[in-house]
Formats: sequence, C-alpha cells, structure tokens
Amino acid sequence: MNLIANGLPRTTLGAMAKRLPRDANAKRAVLYSETATDEEKNALAGAYLDAERYGEALEFLALTRNATLLDRIRLAALELGDTFLLTQVARFNAEGVSEDDWTRIERTASSLGRELDAARARQELGIEEEPEEVAEESE
Repeated sequence: MNLIANGLPRTTLGAMAKRLPRDANAKRAVLYSETATDEEKNALAGAYLDAERYGEALEFLALTRNATLLDRIRLAALELGDTFLLTQVARFNAEGVSEDDWTRIERTASSLGRELDAARARQELGIEEEPEEVAEESE
C-alpha cells in the first residue's frame, strides 16, 4: 500500500474525504508533504468543510486554490453571516468580495444578531451608521 507522509493510506477521494487526520501533526504532515497531491489536499479540505471546520479547510485551500471548495466556504460564510470567513475566501480571488455578497451578509448577520459582522458589512458598503443615543441613567 502506498502511504502519504502522515500514515494515511492513499485511497479514493470518497474514502479520503470521510477521514480526517488524527491530530495536528498528522494534518501538518499532509499539508506540507512533498508527496501529497492537490487532489488529496482538496479531499481533506472537503472533509474539513463537511465537518464545518472552515479554518482548517482554508489551510489546504491556500495551497490548492480549488475554486469549487472556496465557493462552498463563501456560501457558508454568507449563510452564517461571518464577514471574517468571507474575507478569508476573498484573499484567493482577484475580484475580492462583491457588493452583492456584502449586502447579503449584512442582511444575514443582522437577522442572526451578529451586529459586529453586520456593521463590518455596512462599512464595506459605505453605509454610514447613525450614532446611537446613549440613555442617561437615572439615579
């Protein structure tokens, strides 16, 4: 059996996608392996996406730049109202974040109570916010 650096057997993509590295060292071994292919790295990125471990998926996608998997993370960011995640995905695309995506994420973040994310989206859209009035406390 042909093994990649972390001891995981080379398998079909379907089987690889179901199995995550056992620990951080095993993950690093694949991530920085000279023998692991982009196909294997993308399979692991997909497995991390399936587990909703977006940061770890992005580590692999920073190397492979797989557009399909990056778009899955972009769509998850929009669904979650997560501006940080959206901007991380945008690092890998020349156009950055579209105005439509900022508008959508602002609405989602607002509806989910993610006010910092909503405020960031409004800032990116150039929407000036009215300062909130501070209620005076009565003694």
